[in-house]
Amino acid sequence: MAFSRQQIADGLKSMAATISETDKSRSSFAGDLISGPVAVLLLQMAAFWSAWRSMAYRVSFTGEPVWELLPLVSVVFLAWFAGKGTSSSLTTASLLFASAFAILYAASFAFAPPLARAAFALVSVAFILSRWRFGRLIHIGVLILLLLSLPVADSLNFYLGFPMRVVVGEAVSILLRMQGLDVLREGVILHFGQQAVSIDAPCSGVKMLWFGMFLAMALSTFVRLGNLRIVAAMAAAFAAIMLGNVFRAASLFYLEAKLIEGPEWLHSAVGVIVFALTSLAIIWIVKKLAGQQWKK
Repeated sequence: MAFSRQQIADGLKSMAATISETDKSRSSFAGDLISGPVAVLLLQMAAFWSAWRSMAYRVSFTGEPVWELLPLVSVVFLAWFAGKGTSSSLTTASLLFASAFAILYAASFAFAPPLARAAFALVSVAFILSRWRFGRLIHIGVLILLLLSLPVADSLNFYLGFPMRVVVGEAVSILLRMQGLDVLREGVILHFGQQAVSIDAPCSGVKMLWFGMFLAMALSTFVRLGNLRIVAAMAAAFAAIMLGNVFRAASLFYLEAKLIEGPEWLHSAVGVIVFALTSLAIIWIVKKLAGQQWKK
């Protein structure tokens, strides 16, 4: 089948026009990304470089556990899979709040330690990410997850460990007295007759609190809860964690005071069981809140 010169010329022109339109479309899409949220995030990554370096240094050289960066990884995953996409452009409000915390970050070099500066940086990033991927001025779940990624496990244990042990000890003593046991708390020591059972650092529940908040925020973000329901999930998760920690400490008191005889591994088994039940309770809470939201 033969083609005339005019037909060949028309075909080439059509092909050239198609390629040109495709290139324009790609260029427009790339331009939107470069001039929009991605550009702002890239600028933040560069501007807050000192904060990222401080976080990496603390994890690498001070013995902070690497799993503390898990919330940061989860934010990337959730922003990609649970976010609404790139259709939500940045607003003046989101840029203003992000800029305000960027200014605080810069000013904090004069008075704040590195991790406090990193917190300002993460809040600034949260405003941009919340608007771009979730269409909100601020997404509480994303904000809390980013703050949880700060490598501060040792600091939390130092500042929260003793107060939480006191609170748990008082709750355990009340619970045990309700069961007819004459238990008195003195500091973090539970006295029962001639026996003294100490609530040690691992029983403070700081690690369980951290993981419980991470689980609650990650699930709330994944099922796209509204901010009010995320706050409700956080409060309910906190209550479940504290309740679980009290029951764990009370159970271990029976073992440590020799009221119940058991093998050595039973101590660890109690902790694992309570941890699993608390996690299941948090999952149930988020699922319940999500079901109520979707019904509406």
